[in-house]
Parts: sequence; structure tokens; C-alpha cells
Amino acid sequence: MKIQSQTDLAEIAELLAQCALSSVDLADGSAYWGIRYKDALIAVIGIELHSTTGLLRSLAVHPDFQQRGIARCLLSALEDHAVSQKLGALYLFTTTAAGFFARYGYQQTERASAPSEIQATRQFAGLCPASAKLMVKQFA
Repeated sequence: MKIQSQTDLAEIAELLAQCALSSVDLADGSAYWGIRYKDALIAVIGIELHSTTGLLRSLAVHPDFQQRGIARCLLSALEDHAVSQKLGALYLFTTTAAGFFARYGYQQTERASAPSEIQATRQFAGLCPASAKLMVKQFA
């Protein structure tokens, strides 16, 4: 599997829709990486970088390609990137995948404990529903 930078926001939005994920704020300064199969984007992950933390954005794998380790591959690559950027922690919101992320070291945390740079994001301020779990993985 070759992970490549992805810049076609319309294509990313289409994949997110196929996975029942929001694409409302794709252009908000995030970077995305994905995996292609026969020229089609089949998986994507993104990160919004802040001074000492990152916000994981939109890990999605096309339904026809799930359960093959693709999500784990993308998550590992994103974590490597976060460490290379000297981030101390990676945060994410999820309504459906807390178990997946917990298997890879993410822990649920209270929203009030999030650093101000995460609290200032659109996801924190209201794009993610109150029912979404905030999770964090510390690197330092």
C-alpha cells in the first residue's frame, strides 16, 4: 500500500460521504493522505496541526476495502508524521470508532481537559456533536 498526499477535496468529500462522515470543513488548513486503488481514492486520513498538538481528521476507508488493515496503516503513518512534527499529543473526535482507536493507545478524555488550541477548533466548537467522544494519544 502506498500512502500519498491527497489534495482533491471533492474526491475526499465523496469518500467521506460514502463512509457517512462529514466533509463540512475540509479546507480548514488540514493535510490529507490517502491510498488509491485503480486510480480511485479508497482510504483517507487527515491532520490539523497546532503548535504542540494535532487533531486527527476523517479517517475513512471505503466500505469495500474495510477489515484489511488499511485504517491501521494510515493511522500509523499519521502518528509517525505527528512525532516527526514534534507533536506531544494527537486528539480526535469519534462517534463510532472509539474501540478502534482505543486498541492503538488512544484514551477517552473530558472535553474540558483539552488544550486551548484543540478547544479553538471548529470540531470542538460545534461541528462534532456533544455525543462524540474526545480521545487523545500522548507521544511525549
